[in-house]
Amino acid sequence: PQRMRLSARLASLALLPAAAAFGYTNPDYCSLAKQDIDRERKAKDAVCRYMAERGIPGLSVAVSVDGRVRYSDGFGYADIETGAPCTPNTVMRIASISKPITSTVAALLVDQGKLDLSQPIQKYVPDFPKKTFNNNPTEITTRMLLSHTGGIRNYEKKGEPKPVSDGSAPKTSEFFSNKRFDSVAESVKMFSEDELVAGPGEEFSYTTHGFTLIAAVCEKASGESFENLLNDLFRRLGMRNTTLDRNSIIVPNRAKYYVRNSKGLLENTQEVDNSYKWAGGGVLSSAFDLLVFANSILYSHQSSLASSNLPKPLISRQTISDFWKGEISIGRYELAALGWMRVSVPEGGAVGGSMEANSRGGYWYHSGGAVGASSVLFIQPSNGESENGPRGVCVAILVNIQSVSVQKLAEELAEIYRD
Repeated sequence: PQRMRLSARLASLALLPAAAAFGYTNPDYCSLAKQDIDRERKAKDAVCRYMAERGIPGLSVAVSVDGRVRYSDGFGYADIETGAPCTPNTVMRIASISKPITSTVAALLVDQGKLDLSQPIQKYVPDFPKKTFNNNPTEITTRMLLSHTGGIRNYEKKGEPKPVSDGSAPKTSEFFSNKRFDSVAESVKMFSEDELVAGPGEEFSYTTHGFTLIAAVCEKASGESFENLLNDLFRRLGMRNTTLDRNSIIVPNRAKYYVRNSKGLLENTQEVDNSYKWAGGGVLSSAFDLLVFANSILYSHQSSLASSNLPKPLISRQTISDFWKGEISIGRYELAALGWMRVSVPEGGAVGGSMEANSRGGYWYHSGGAVGASSVLFIQPSNGESENGPRGVCVAILVNIQSVSVQKLAEELAEIYRD
């Protein structure tokens, strides 16, 4: 593998004189090309180190800067038994990155005037029982569900252990469910009669089931099935490798999924059916497709409402500002936004006399942990409005093993490519 990486680097260096032959003699161009080669080397080294540390069988990654793909690669195996390699177009479970996609569907309905986030969910789903908490009546809104403050439980039923985090696979029967659900309404019945785990609007309590309820709200608000709403979004953005996670259909470039047993040996995961959680963790995609999605959100965040000459954003700036502002603090610098997590660190200038001693600023992200898969989607905007396209760094990483966090790797790759 080292020989192959060396050959790739030499091939990249060989492009420099070729560029000059075609008239690209600007020293800035050559300097930029050399910088890109150096960044790619650093990125590959970071990924290989990360995979070795965590025993990852296959990893797919893509990085964009200002809307352009600057780095994409695959490492290891999509299928160990056949030796099929991972590529940037390998399709995997994106797990909870499905939640920002669902929040985008909700945002589009807000822009269309079909969904009011502040209304009780019974306005859209009248069959969902009204809840009490500590014997007091409550009111759950779609805004609360999107920020995990609605009090809806996660995978664990009463009496079962609560998972440590979204990145750790909870050992509950629902997480490993292999039952087929034919509709969102049927999926909601899995938890509709259960008690709330917190008072609505009072505290953050991470929930995938809450997003299934959001899907039901979106269906009633739009008059369309949630599957159609997702497929319309994927077609609109050209996400050709993105679909619902169904075991029976043929999906080109789909990876196999792995887990390590108690002895640390790699094993195939058991088969699960994710039809009960399309909205919160049931989408398949590729790293490249996720970059397309991320940049559409970034452009919406930066687009100017004052200019009619710019391409129309996917979501209005007013709506994405509401979805991204952050609803509740879940850490010193982290907030739960509507379908996203926001790390809110102000960008600062040099301090202490060193040009390197300055904050890199905040970002938005969502990680994911599914049976046999882990993931992260990272968006760090640059300052200012977009003139012709998004400005900032986006990183998408998919791996085919569960219970592995790749958020720090995304931060490292963003650091490599942001300057």
